[in-house]
Amino acid sequence: MPIRFPVRGQNDTWKKARRYCSRRAAIGAVALTFSLSASLIFAADITVRLANGEWPPYQSKTLKHYGVASHIVTEAFGIVGVNVQYVFFDSWKRAYAEALSGNLDGTLLWSPSVDREALFFFSEPVVMGESVFFHRVDSDFTWNSFSDLKRYRIGGTLGYSYQFEDTEGVKIDRVSSDEINFTKLLRGRIDVFPSDKDAGYALLYELFKPEDVAQLTISPHVYNSTTYHLIMTRALPANRERVKQFNEGLRQLKDSGLLDRYLEDSRRGAYRQPQDVTENSEKVVSP
Repeated sequence: MPIRFPVRGQNDTWKKARRYCSRRAAIGAVALTFSLSASLIFAADITVRLANGEWPPYQSKTLKHYGVASHIVTEAFGIVGVNVQYVFFDSWKRAYAEALSGNLDGTLLWSPSVDREALFFFSEPVVMGESVFFHRVDSDFTWNSFSDLKRYRIGGTLGYSYQFEDTEGVKIDRVSSDEINFTKLLRGRIDVFPSDKDAGYALLYELFKPEDVAQLTISPHVYNSTTYHLIMTRALPANRERVKQFNEGLRQLKDSGLLDRYLEDSRRGAYRQPQDVTENSEKVVSP
């Protein structure tokens, strides 16, 4: 004989089951929403600390947004929910060492080299630079190959690498800053100073009198076109993913047209509006 359940009891059972499932679904939805919100909040709370320095118009603690390259890095990280804090150093050599050791997450801007790529994760290029030789207008400086440079006294900056530095017979007299090198060039203590063209002229017009700038010129040939990058130390394994995040933010910044606009603004002098910071050998700043 078949067993029959009362219809009312059957309906009550299904209603209870539906209510139970609805409650579980609602709880699950709330939990998922909370989980996603927490993830976004966590991402927004991530801060990378980067060694920075003086290389106008790209980087400077006295420029608006700390220079156009710093602005690009800040905005690219911001797109992917990462905050940036800059630690400024007067010495690029120390900036590099602090990033390498893991005391800081990374540093900007640096050109690729075999040695650096073994120690740091490199981002996609942030800016492209043209390297030229600055010399006095009244000098007889000419060159066709790097071997010609051995006839001249060449200035260099500590922490920088130069494409021609391993050329036989070429010697580089290195000092702590580009400003010192330009001063030596004006005083005739060196014959040539290699520099990024935009950065070199930006520094000259910012720090030297117009009549001094008029004494200097550049050789007509670019000796190297260089990509400059954000680099993050391999001493911190999380930096592998952090560079991937940065590259995605940088791609979106390029696609939006903002990156090109920032560079054009820099060439028009829009970043010369100073930041309100005090001068220290080591200055921690957050954009």
